[in-house]
Amino acid sequence: MRSRLERFQLILAGEHNYNRMKQREAIAFIKAHPQAFLKNSFDRFVDNWAATYDSRNDAWIPMFNLSRADVWFCSVFSLLSFAGMILSLRANFPDSSPLAMCLLLFPIPYYITHTALRYRHPIDPFMTIFTVYGIVRLCSALRDG
Repeated sequence: MRSRLERFQLILAGEHNYNRMKQREAIAFIKAHPQAFLKNSFDRFVDNWAATYDSRNDAWIPMFNLSRADVWFCSVFSLLSFAGMILSLRANFPDSSPLAMCLLLFPIPYYITHTALRYRHPIDPFMTIFTVYGIVRLCSALRDG
């Protein structure tokens, strides 16, 4: 029902006016409820990197009782990729910074609006590169030390 009302408002107002109206509503909400906005943004940040929401709501994950494993895997993968990113930036900042910027900047709009693990897919290759780099550096340090 709500989506029909929203569509009707969009048709009547036109896309430009509808978007301006929604922007004003969003700004008013943020001003009226800054703590709720910050909490929601923090929850989306955590969900983006740990898949806490998707692990409960994706039909396949709960069906196989893998919600905890999925959160654990996504969290560890994210931590390893950030550790690898830091090591990579310390080793060669000019070459690593473009990849790091993708990892750091791409998810910002999703922290503010909405998140789902599928929105992180474009940066998963960068995360994989940094994870592998971090693991290789760790293995190298253990072998040499």
